[in-house]
Amino acid sequence: LAGSAPNKPLIADDNGLATLVHVMRVFGERAGDKACGEADRKNYYGVQEQCVGTLVAMCLRYPEGAARCGQEGCFEAVFDAMAAAASHKGLQRASCMFFRNAVVRNAENKAPILATGAEVLLRLAKRNHPDECMDVSSA
Repeated sequence: LAGSAPNKPLIADDNGLATLVHVMRVFGERAGDKACGEADRKNYYGVQEQCVGTLVAMCLRYPEGAARCGQEGCFEAVFDAMAAAASHKGLQRASCMFFRNAVVRNAENKAPILATGAEVLLRLAKRNHPDECMDVSSA
């Protein structure tokens, strides 16, 4: 979705980041519902993983995208998804890549990301999913 450089400003300028955050929140709520079955929960975490993957691409080679992620609530949404789905390897990996890319492309993102408490979750992801997260969780 955001893999093409010309698409990134269009996504950022046309409420794309806010839409991704909204989708992540909706599917996070569904996954957290006590009546949710395990298969549905995995599916909902998979949707969140795809949203985070788009945010990863938005930050890659696009510093403005990384800055906009900080302004539009993406850090908190990814933190919440990561915290709720500690066992979902794909979501953990995508979240690690997102936080890394957001800091690498915009150093000003470091303080707000640390303020979410993401460092604890990044360390936990590295420990729980070393094959998936070790190479992508440090900036």
